[in-house]
Amino acid sequence: MKLFKLAAVGSVFLFSSVHACMFPNHGMEYDSLIKIEKLNNKNLYYLSFPRSVNNSKGTPVVALKYVSHAKEDKNCIEEIDEGITSICLPLDSFSEELEIRHWSNVILDFFINNKDEFFEHEFEIQNKEGYSIHATVMWPSEVCLTFGTSTVKN
Repeated sequence: MKLFKLAAVGSVFLFSSVHACMFPNHGMEYDSLIKIEKLNNKNLYYLSFPRSVNNSKGTPVVALKYVSHAKEDKNCIEEIDEGITSICLPLDSFSEELEIRHWSNVILDFFINNKDEFFEHEFEIQNKEGYSIHATVMWPSEVCLTFGTSTVKN
């Protein structure tokens, strides 16, 4: 009987782990949550997004990704041929993380959990000719990462 109970408990853990996600939540639904507005200064922008999505906890991580328009292979053409997709890799790309919360606010977040709050942040971009700039917000959770991306129009 003990063996049966142990097997039943083990199968509950096995099947509950099936609900963990393999791929993060992403797409237009989450991309549309990120608002970016250009301010009066040439390279200054305003960013806002929800503090929490899908019951996420903790402080979201925001990264700016700079991607060059130049490609590694100058003759590369992105296409779909017989179910195979060709992807042209950029010649250069780099990221920088934005600090959206001061450490004292992170401590306050531990005690006060306002799910309706929006993060609002001003940030400055690097002036890089020939690059597209994308802001990515990653909301951490216990089960599955959620992220959204928005293009910075400079």
